[in-house]
Amino acid sequence: MYLKLAQACALVAVSLLLAGCAPGKRPFSMVQMCLSNQQGIEELIDELKSIAAAENLEFIDNSSNAERGLIDTGYVGHERTSGSRALDIRIIRRDGMGIGATNVGLPGYQVAVGFAEGSNAAEAQDFAKRVLSRFKKRWLVQIVPGGAGAGPMAGCR
Repeated sequence: MYLKLAQACALVAVSLLLAGCAPGKRPFSMVQMCLSNQQGIEELIDELKSIAAAENLEFIDNSSNAERGLIDTGYVGHERTSGSRALDIRIIRRDGMGIGATNVGLPGYQVAVGFAEGSNAAEAQDFAKRVLSRFKKRWLVQIVPGGAGAGPMAGCR
């Protein structure tokens, strides 16, 4: 059981690190969001598509591969039983600036979002502020402290 949980946590880490960062570079900022239900998941996907279009970023939905990865590792976490499907999405620019969003390893309808810096730190910070402003208008958003990982959010169903 601990091995399967560790594998699922590794999937979360890999998903966030592959959001366009340089090898081994962690996201410069990470937040967690409470989406509440399947409609919230669909709204987040639509919001990420809208952000990608507005910011001229590539939208990559790797959710079906994440789902297969969970099945292949035999991971059947309690968070998946609440009806939440696996989510693994990136919106990214060629230089690596962008977002990785996943709910793998988190309780249902909770999503971790990591921000990748790319080649221009100041531009990436401005991008993150714009995106977080949009997210906060719709969902409960909590900052994940630096060096910490995402975990269950208090106050999220």
